[in-house]
Amino acid sequence: MYRGLLLDNLNEPADTSFAKLVAMNASAVGTLWTGARDGGGTKHRRPIYGRCEILLDHPEYLIRVEGYDDTPAGWWAATRDALREIPDAVLIEDRIRLACQNEPNLEHWQNNPAGYGRLYAAVSNTSLPVLFACPSLGMDGWSQWLATALEQAGHPRRGIVNLYGANVGRVGEFAGMFDELYVGEVNSSPWVRAGARVEFIGEALRHFARAAVKSVLIFIAGGRSNGAWDERYIISQEESAGLADWNTNDDGEVSGTMDEATQTALIEMEARQNALLTQALVAFRQGKFTGADGIDGIIVALTGKPLEFEPTYPKA
Repeated sequence: MYRGLLLDNLNEPADTSFAKLVAMNASAVGTLWTGARDGGGTKHRRPIYGRCEILLDHPEYLIRVEGYDDTPAGWWAATRDALREIPDAVLIEDRIRLACQNEPNLEHWQNNPAGYGRLYAAVSNTSLPVLFACPSLGMDGWSQWLATALEQAGHPRRGIVNLYGANVGRVGEFAGMFDELYVGEVNSSPWVRAGARVEFIGEALRHFARAAVKSVLIFIAGGRSNGAWDERYIISQEESAGLADWNTNDDGEVSGTMDEATQTALIEMEARQNALLTQALVAFRQGKFTGADGIDGIIVALTGKPLEFEPTYPKA
């Protein structure tokens, strides 16, 4: 099983992001080629691939392609541009996989799963390995959305899904839907502390290996969220080095250990953190900012320390 990191959502990833790939001995790299509707998009070009080729040992590249519009022609135009940046050796050795968009139920295709299915059917009629993008599991009705899209797509052979937190346990469901399954993003809750996160992701790798997942990308090496995601998801250098110990062995198992009690504790911890987040939203609506049952107290419960700045509360 290949595993690595999704690179920064910046045209030029930070030097530290490449260092993280090296630290975890990555065998997969996630790159981006997204269209103008994404605030100008992110386009990873040839120098990035060249650098990865030097630093890593023949990695696989999982390229997320979002078209300049939502038509097959638009997706193919974007894909052709992305492929021009790939070194010839990578193409010859069949070390690329193309994801047709990402969690398509979040934006244009939210109410049109059949439309996404037809888009995939049109663009996947090629010798290139194009991956069907599964919906976000954080949206209500995702399973029905998926069923409709799969039917229109002609039940594709290859799929890619993002799995966070407890949803890691759903990998078997998705493995049963495709001949080849890829995990495009995996991480724990952003509030999980560093050491526990390495254990959580390591255990996720174990589950994925047993489910015969082809490739896994951990979210994320670096970048800027612009408010779209929590930047605490960014993997540190120390965590990357810790994940190097969870390499896939020849028999498909993953090295590293986690007993059942620890795994249960992590799941329970995430549930408690989600409950605290809900409590924080209620407190905010009620105007409770100070005290143990206010925003300040909940922040301490979540992070183990108070705010590092003096907040300005609303007068009302």
